[in-house]
Amino acid sequence: MRRLLAGLILLLGLLPAMAQDLPQWQSTMVNDFAGLLTPEDAAGIDRMLADLRDQTGVEGTVVTLPDRARYGGKDGLEPFATRLFNHWGVGDAQRNNGFMLLVLQNDREARIELGRGYGNDADILAQDIMRGTLLPAFRDGRMSQGIRQGTEDVIRYIALPASRGETPEGPQKWLTPQSI
Repeated sequence: MRRLLAGLILLLGLLPAMAQDLPQWQSTMVNDFAGLLTPEDAAGIDRMLADLRDQTGVEGTVVTLPDRARYGGKDGLEPFATRLFNHWGVGDAQRNNGFMLLVLQNDREARIELGRGYGNDADILAQDIMRGTLLPAFRDGRMSQGIRQGTEDVIRYIALPASRGETPEGPQKWLTPQSI
């Protein structure tokens, strides 16, 4: 029992340290810490996210980082993205409808993190956007364009439909013979 209690105390003591390792946001919309975005794409993403927030109340953010290790992200992409998303408080706490597009340049990782207000269909669609929009652009060396188009796709196919109470449905462009 003492070991369990000591372990819990140690774990609780580490949680604030892990949160302190996370980067602090510079903007509620675009945080290009890795310098992957062109000024035009950064401005375009900022406008898209501001319009989304103004029209629907849905908040989204785009984050690029060199890697996650320098921010205490040694436990994997998904836990790191969730921790950063929650630490920054992305989205409305009541509706849980925020989203974050995270790109880790040197780790060659990316994730679309959705608030809990989105259903399983949105998670599947986020994976489709990763495979159909972001990853092909990244492979072609079009990081900035891929991030901009990926953000636009998340807004168009996930955030906007969900804000209207609709089930998100993606375009058929992501359906390939291999995925059917």
